[in-house]
Amino acid sequence: METEKFEPLGERLLVRIIDKEKKTASGLFVPDNTRGKVARGEVIAVSSTLTSPKVGDIVTFDNFAGNSSKVVEEAGNEQRIISFNELLAIVR
Repeated sequence: METEKFEPLGERLLVRIIDKEKKTASGLFVPDNTRGKVARGEVIAVSSTLTSPKVGDIVTFDNFAGNSSKVVEEAGNEQRIISFNELLAIVR
């Protein structure tokens, strides 16, 4: 099956959520609501109006930022369309 090309419009980007550790080093499980309010994701697609971040960059943003995207859902990975203004940082 051919993969569709996806380009966000405006100053938006498509991000695949990177799962946070659900277990501590000692083996204790950490509930979702105690893991913090900042999420990380890998940039999958970027609007043509943006020069940064680039595809493949890791970015941070508020846990509630963006819109979940069912259109480009891939193998159970959560993806979100996020506005550039919702980004907190690029992880280098």
